[in-house]
Amino acid sequence: MQDRPTAAELLATLTEYLQGEVLPNVQGTLRYHTLVAANLTRMLEREMLQYPSALSAERTALCSLLRVVPVGEPAEQVASLNAELATRLGRNGDADADFERAAWRVLSDACAAKLAMSKPGYDGYDMAREVR
Repeated sequence: MQDRPTAAELLATLTEYLQGEVLPNVQGTLRYHTLVAANLTRMLEREMLQYPSALSAERTALCSLLRVVPVGEPAEQVASLNAELATRLGRNGDADADFERAAWRVLSDACAAKLAMSKPGYDGYDMAREVR
């Protein structure tokens, strides 16, 4: 187990260095690449902080929707459950409307959590206009 600084703290420090020290002193392509690198470190920091709870929430929602028990490694089960959900939704008209609405909510919530990590601000989509 690693103590301080945490990986998220190291990434925050790297972001601060790139933005505060490097960015003001570079131009052209190097400036662009520095901006990209700083953005990537922010994304990684958010992922380190938010991914465990987002994965847990997605797993819980998928297990509830598909009526299965959480077992095994969470990321593997989420991948398997998403594949099962895609299969069920892909059938030609087999899924009932209530199941499809519930699946839409589960998928929308999972997508919003992923957007909150990769592109904050884009995760505020209101699906109420889509689901009637």
